Amino acid sequence: ILLLSSALAPGETDQNTLDKLALAAPPTPQHPLDVNMEDKLEVLGYDITDQAGKLIGYIAPGRKYRMRTYYRVLAPVTTEWEAFIHIDGFHRRHNGDHKPMDGKYPLSLWLKDDLLVDDYEIGLEPNFTPGSYELFFGLFTGETRLKVTKGPQDGENRIDGGPILVQ
Repeated sequence: ILLLSSALAPGETDQNTLDKLALAAPPTPQHPLDVNMEDKLEVLGYDITDQAGKLIGYIAPGRKYRMRTYYRVLAPVTTEWEAFIHIDGFHRRHNGDHKPMDGKYPLSLWLKDDLLVDDYEIGLEPNFTPGSYELFFGLFTGETRLKVTKGPQDGENRIDGGPILVQ
C-alpha cells in the first residue's frame, strides 16, 4: 500500500521509499563517467562507500561495502534489465548480479530525465588477494547486455569503471 501526499504537516517526516532512489539534482560521483547505453540511459558515475556511507578508496575481503551507480534516463526503458558488477583480477571474479534498486522501482516506470541511484551491497570473498582489480558493470537480460555506445567499456558491453584497490 502506498499513500501519497502533496504536503507534510509540521513535525511529520517524509517516509517516501523512492526518495533514496530518485534524486532531485545531478550527483557529483566519486568516480564520474560519461557513458551512454543505447540512448536510453546515461551512466553519470558511481561511488564506493563503507556501510556508514563514507566514500572510500579501497575495499577489503570479508567486509561489506556499497556501490552506488548514478543514472540519467534519456528515453523509456522497455526491457526489465538486471544489473551486474564484476570485480576481475588475479584469476578471480566477484559477481554482483541484482535487480536495480532491489526491484522497488522497475525500469519500465523510469521516466525521461529521471536521476536515479542503484545502491547495492558488495562484499568480496575472503580468498581475494590484495592488489589492483578491474571494476566492470552494466545491465543484462539472459545472455544479452544493454549496449555501451559511448564511454569507457571493454568491448563486451561492460562499462569499465577503472581500477579498484583491494587491501
